[in-house]
Amino acid sequence: MHVNAIEEQLRHVLKREYVSAETHFYLDRRYQLKVLKRQKESVKLIAGKIVIATHDKAPEHVSMLLAQWYKARCLEVFQCFLIALIDTLKWTKGVMPKWKITAFT
Repeated sequence: MHVNAIEEQLRHVLKREYVSAETHFYLDRRYQLKVLKRQKESVKLIAGKIVIATHDKAPEHVSMLLAQWYKARCLEVFQCFLIALIDTLKWTKGVMPKWKITAFT
């Protein structure tokens, strides 16, 4: 596909607002975002919603919290997959390699 065609398609994509009721994907599923005003910050997956509790509901701050949560969950999921896979890889001899994710984009 030509770059201009891709840019044309992207013009119709709505910009994220990071507000309640907006949908976001996680592990190939769509989840509704729920942003709550709270003193203690947290991001949790509860009853089919990504619930973000924060003292600052500004889109930039909510986006940052969500990105941090995605990264933390990615590391956990990757670790689980790696543990499940490790015994099937003969070259590891059942020993967990000291792999580390060093960069995220």
